[in-house]
Amino acid sequence: RGERSAENLKTLVDNYSDELVNGFCALLDASRQAKMFTTGEGFSNIVGTYIVQRMSICGFMAFSNVHFYDYMIFQEAQQSADADERAIMFAVSQSGETEPVLNDVRHAKQHGQKIISFTRRSDSTLAQLSDLVFVVDGAKQTLAGSLPNPFFGHIILIFEELMARFFSQTQ
Repeated sequence: RGERSAENLKTLVDNYSDELVNGFCALLDASRQAKMFTTGEGFSNIVGTYIVQRMSICGFMAFSNVHFYDYMIFQEAQQSADADERAIMFAVSQSGETEPVLNDVRHAKQHGQKIISFTRRSDSTLAQLSDLVFVVDGAKQTLAGSLPNPFFGHIILIFEELMARFFSQTQ
C-alpha cells in the first residue's frame, strides 16, 4: 500500500518530493490539537469543503473559510496576542492569484498560521505565500470551465493519499 501511495503522489503532484510529503506529515502532526481552515472560491471551495470533512472524520478540528472569519473576529475581540501558530490553512486556487483566497492566506499568515496550498502555478502569489506548495497539473493551463478539468479531482486524490501517508507514519 505504501509503495502504491508514493507512486500515486509522484504521478499526481508535479513537484513531488519525499521532503514535501514529510513536511506535510510533520505539519499535521505538530498541529493535531490546532484548528484547520480551508479557503477557495468556486470549485476550489468545494474541494476545501471536502478537505474539512476528511479532516473532521480523522479527528482534526477543521473549518471552512466561512468559519475562518468568525474565528478571526473572535480572536481579535479577545485581544488574543498569542496567535495560534499551530493552526493550518489549506488554500486551493488553480491560478494561485484569486484575490479572496490571497486575502485569507495573508490574514492567516499575520496570525501565525501555516499555509498548505494546492495550485497549478509554482510561480503564483499563493505559492510564494505558502509554507508548503503542491503543484497539480501545472503544465495544463485551463480555465475552470474547461472540460475535462481534472485539477479539482486530482487535489482530492492527492489529499486522500497524503492523509493515508500521515496515518501510516503516525500509527
